[in-house]
Amino acid sequence: TGQEAWCVNQPSAVSKVSAVKSECRAELSWTAVDDASGYGIYMRESGSETWKTVKAETTGTKYTVKNLEPGVKYEFMVRSYTKQGKMKAYGKYSKIVSAVPYEIVPDKPTKVRYPGVRFRLKMFILWILHNIYSLFYYDKNTGNMTSAGSTRSSSCTIKNLDNGTKYSFVIRSYRQCDSHVTRSGYTSAVTAVPDMRK
Repeated sequence: TGQEAWCVNQPSAVSKVSAVKSECRAELSWTAVDDASGYGIYMRESGSETWKTVKAETTGTKYTVKNLEPGVKYEFMVRSYTKQGKMKAYGKYSKIVSAVPYEIVPDKPTKVRYPGVRFRLKMFILWILHNIYSLFYYDKNTGNMTSAGSTRSSSCTIKNLDNGTKYSFVIRSYRQCDSHVTRSGYTSAVTAVPDMRK
């Protein structure tokens, strides 16, 4: 307000703002302003006229903007502010910087094998760092798949199977960044018949 402008000195503008793309995120950084109490961060999708406040107040000179849509160009601005009691004065907006976050699609699991053990089926999967694996019962007649669980490990034991029953399984890996999930394709079906005599 006019009262705030008279009572609190306007800080210098933020300079040297940069935006670095990362997986479903953007890493912002800028040079500290000596006479500022903190900074506000603003964002919009490229082509939009509407800016959104990402962070109203922060005192650092780095900020990670999360939950961004991969492949979308985002634009960012930062401006400094000075506070004195309840009064606040803003500096000018920084120049606009942009980033296009990306996604990482995990590889399909490979070398799936198993030893059948009683009423369980132990699956071995080639381990891929950072990925999580989803396992599914697979009905080759209908093509339907039902979840059999998930694991971060390179092996998984599926319990409570019926002895002598033929089961088919498929596996795919998935990777989660914030709320964004990418998935690999399915493996070929692996078939097993649990045998309680083993």
